[in-house]
Amino acid sequence: MACPRATVVVSILRRIAYTLLSLFRSVTQRSAEARAVAWKQLFRHVTNVLVSATAEQLQWLRRHRLPPLPT
Repeated sequence: MACPRATVVVSILRRIAYTLLSLFRSVTQRSAEARAVAWKQLFRHVTNVLVSATAEQLQWLRRHRLPPLPT
């Protein structure tokens, strides 16, 4: 039996992913040719980049420290 909570979580994650891709497309891809790339191809490209990133490529990312949660 499918878990309804898992379905909701996956739906939310999918919505977040498409929102981020649409922001990426509108902000960084200004040419008409770049914006004409199909969603499936763009998603595949982003997935490949995220999966194949090495520690050396990611070391420049800043680490954010979150404030402690109020008790």
